[in-house]
Formats: sequence, C-alpha cells, structure tokens
Amino acid sequence: MQIISCPAKLNLFLAIGKKIGNYHEIETVMMRARKLEDFLHIQESENFQFECREVPENNLVVKAVDLLREKTGRNFNYKINLEKNIPLRSGLGGGSSDAAAILVFLNQKENLGISHNDLMAIGAQIGMDLPFFISGHELAFATHYGEKIKALKNLPEDFDYEIHFTGNEISTKEAYEKITKISQKSPQKILEAIEKSDTKKILENLHNDFESVIPLSYQSNASERALLSGSGGAFAVFHEKNTHK
Repeated sequence: MQIISCPAKLNLFLAIGKKIGNYHEIETVMMRARKLEDFLHIQESENFQFECREVPENNLVVKAVDLLREKTGRNFNYKINLEKNIPLRSGLGGGSSDAAAILVFLNQKENLGISHNDLMAIGAQIGMDLPFFISGHELAFATHYGEKIKALKNLPEDFDYEIHFTGNEISTKEAYEKITKISQKSPQKILEAIEKSDTKKILENLHNDFESVIPLSYQSNASERALLSGSGGAFAVFHEKNTHK
C-alpha cells in the first residue's frame, strides 16, 4: 500500500476580477498548508474502487480517474481509500488536493508520459485549484482563473499560522455569486514583501476579497492577522513565530 499526502491550501491574497464564461478572473497567492492534510491510501486491485465516508461517490478523485481514463484509454485498477481531514466547503482546497494527488500518482505509476504542463491542463478541467497542487510549488502566484501558476520564493522561516474553522460550509459558486464589484486591490505589495522575505510586510498585506461578502468574526491582537481562506468556512491566523502568544 502507498500513502500519499494531500495538503490543504491557504490564500494569502485573493483579488477577484470580472467574470468570463463560468469563471471569474483572479489574482491570488497560494501556499501549501501542511499542518492539515488528507491522505490517499492506494493499493492495487482487480478493478477500480473508491472509499470515503465523508465525501459523495461522485467526488473529485473519482472525476480525476475517470477523466484520465477517457484521455488515455487505460483502466486504473486500484483501491483508493481517502482519509478525509480537510473539511468540505472550507475554502482549503481539500478536494482539489486529493484529485491532483491521484493524477500525479497515476501519471508516474502507470508511466503515462503526460507532461507536467499537460497534467496541469487536465487538472484545470476538474477545478482551478488543481494546477497549483499539481505544480508542486510550496508558494505560487496564480492568475487568469487560477490555473496560470508562477512559483514564488518560499515564505520566511518566522512566518507561521494556525487554521481555524467557523463551522460553516460555504459553496464556492454561491460565494462568487455574491461578488458584484471588480477588485481594485493589487498584489504588488505582498509579492514584493515575499521577494524580500519581509514577514511584517507580508502580514500587513494579506487580503481576501471574499471577506467583503463573508464577514470574518475573529478578534485579532496586534501581533497576528486573521484571514478567510478562499471562499469557504475556514480561516487562518497568521503571525511571526516569536511574537505570537
């Protein structure tokens, strides 16, 4: 049996632009949040099987396997048990992380020979967070609909966070429908702060447009900053390691 880690993601910056087709244009800084992970337990089987109590049968992992089967004409005879730790509809990208992990696994294990860029494009057909997870970057700047990925310098060692849950499950589609204005917020300052490894400036420039329609009720102190993650019912409290109490 092989066990694969599927980390959550946090948005350090998220600005929402105009809607084109089914998606809004966005500019976002995304980080892997390895303090919270799902796990795929995978073993060879006589046929494809998927098990997970917390998610429906027609989930993103199954969709990813089905899509890869359609594109390659191959059957993937594995039993997959998903150990779900990332809450559904939390804005933490758990389903996308799970689906991205199975695409990467099958491409390598089955010697499919799909290029990195092509695999990211396949992932984008399932969801716009998948290219980030497939990219392998710890921190990235994502643009267009979120599928265009540029690697960023790793965060400073004293940059830290804790993940919290509001208990609310929030539909990404419904959250986007509440957005009525095109963002005027620029990512320039946080990108410069990341490049300079300036933790204080990173904390000062955290931003998420969804907070204008999904209020976050958390009393931050002077040494920390709370920020909604994505469009969902989770948020993170960011701080410097040596100042947080």
